[in-house]
Amino acid sequence: MTLGLYIHVPFCRARCHFCAFYLRVFQDETAQNYLKALSQEIRLHAETGSLGGRQLDTVYFGGGTPTTLRPDQLCWILDHLRDSFGIAPHAEVSIEAHPDTVNAE
Repeated sequence: MTLGLYIHVPFCRARCHFCAFYLRVFQDETAQNYLKALSQEIRLHAETGSLGGRQLDTVYFGGGTPTTLRPDQLCWILDHLRDSFGIAPHAEVSIEAHPDTVNAE
C-alpha cells in the first residue's frame, strides 16, 4: 500500500484577491516558527509510529506558495522526513511554485 504526505506551507509573497486558502504573507521569523512546529509534528508522528513503519511514496508540498521557503529549508524538511519515516527510492516529490519564486538554480 502506498503512502503519501501533503505538507501545507502557508506562505505567499502577497494575498491574491481570489485566494480562499489559509496563508500568511511570508516573513522570515514566521517561517522559522513554522519550521520548528513542523519539526515537532514530524517528531511526534515518528515517536508514536503513526505511519505504521511505512516509507513515504509521495511527498507533496502545497500551500500557499511553498517556494517562498528557501531551497535549504525545503531540503531540510525532506531530510527530516527521510530521517523520521524514510522516503522510498523512487518516491514522487512535487511542489507548487509561483514562477516568480523559482530560478534555474
